[in-house]
Amino acid sequence: MAALAAAFAPQGGVLFSGGADAAVRSFELSTGGLSAVGSHGGPVVAVATAEPHPSMVLSASLDKTVAVWDPRASSGAGAKPASTVALPERALCLDLRWPHALVGTGAAAAGAQLIDLRYAPAEAKPLKLHQSVSRFPPRSVALFPGGEGFCAGSHDGRVAVHFHSSSAGGAAGAAAAAPKAKAPWGEDFSFKCHRQGADKDRIYGVGALSFFPAKPHLLATA
Repeated sequence: MAALAAAFAPQGGVLFSGGADAAVRSFELSTGGLSAVGSHGGPVVAVATAEPHPSMVLSASLDKTVAVWDPRASSGAGAKPASTVALPERALCLDLRWPHALVGTGAAAAGAQLIDLRYAPAEAKPLKLHQSVSRFPPRSVALFPGGEGFCAGSHDGRVAVHFHSSSAGGAAGAAAAAPKAKAPWGEDFSFKCHRQGADKDRIYGVGALSFFPAKPHLLATA
């Protein structure tokens, strides 16, 4: 079955993947060894790791859950995750910057869901999306490196930039999960991208977002 997502371990040497067969796997680059970490009840569309916790792997699935795995504790097709977070809709994309995970879901009304991993059991808190991208489910998400907010890419060639000071207000308890910060560029906004043609009438969805580690104010879109 096809691999739908992949993420390197923070220390390198290991690649984690999620597949259409609902499995989460680890691949040892030095030996070529492939091992099962665990599995979901549906295809795994995203996996993520975090440098502060190199043993932690997150996976998001169409089964409407995010699972937290510790490959050191257990592995194999029947392994149980360290914890599971229920989502209101199927997951489409995921980003992780400790202590928060952000999940884009398959319903525009559900939008983005913020998870604070410091709490157990963790819960998903909805975040309101900018009106310019709220018509469709988010296709990609990225948390700000400094925790001030997040970006969401849409199917119609737009990226919305959200600051927790304004976007968190739409969800009860989300402000507590993500401390408010002053927005350096003002209020939430969006911009158009990935449009071609003389009239910019060929529009492509934004399938990936990533901040540049060396210059965290630079955002790459694909």
